[in-house]
Amino acid sequence: MVVARTASDRMELLSEYRTEVWYAASIGTLLATLLSFFLVRGGLRPLRLMAAQTHAISANRLDTRLDIRSAPKELHDIVESFNAMLDRLHRSFEQLTQFSADLAHDLRTPLNNLMVQTQVALGKQRSVEEYQGLLSSNIEEYERLARMMESMLFLARAENAHVAVKPQMLNVEDELAKIADYFEGIAEEAKVRIVVGGTGEIFADPMLLRRAVGNLISNAIRYTPEERIIRVEATDVGNAT
Repeated sequence: MVVARTASDRMELLSEYRTEVWYAASIGTLLATLLSFFLVRGGLRPLRLMAAQTHAISANRLDTRLDIRSAPKELHDIVESFNAMLDRLHRSFEQLTQFSADLAHDLRTPLNNLMVQTQVALGKQRSVEEYQGLLSSNIEEYERLARMMESMLFLARAENAHVAVKPQMLNVEDELAKIADYFEGIAEEAKVRIVVGGTGEIFADPMLLRRAVGNLISNAIRYTPEERIIRVEATDVGNAT
């Protein structure tokens, strides 16, 4: 007896298997895609929080820092470096703001003096001697303005590491006298007096020296009570450097 079976049954069975495998693979791929999406989204959540914190930082909010607690451990070094950069920027902005305020205050006095003296001189006809006195007074104010420009140039040089320092031998007494003369108007407004004295010479960059001593005198004027004396002295101590 011979039993025969057609191949159509097997082909139909294979077709059903193929369809089931295709459905299973499609569903598995979809589930894997959704699972990957949520896993990646959850993993990137700390980065989105950091991005939101970064967008909130502006020139008026430089005191804002990234929260290192919300960042993954792998990003702690990056967050610390970013916060350190913000600290440097914050200090730079504060220095720039303070410098702008100080510069505006310093410029106000000589400019006001120039305008008032010129307006008074033009109020009526005056003699040649009076005009000469006015011009001499104006020259003093112009010299003060020139020294302020030197101070601004100093800041530009100090911020530029490529500019070489050029030290030279300087007379201490002369340098202190120039610095005191520069702050004379500000000291008068603050009702304090600056007395300087010194002997010997110093090997230094003129602008750097003037700025360093000028910062000390500026702070002294700011915090010294009225009707007091600010005394600046320099003494030669031999082989000191």
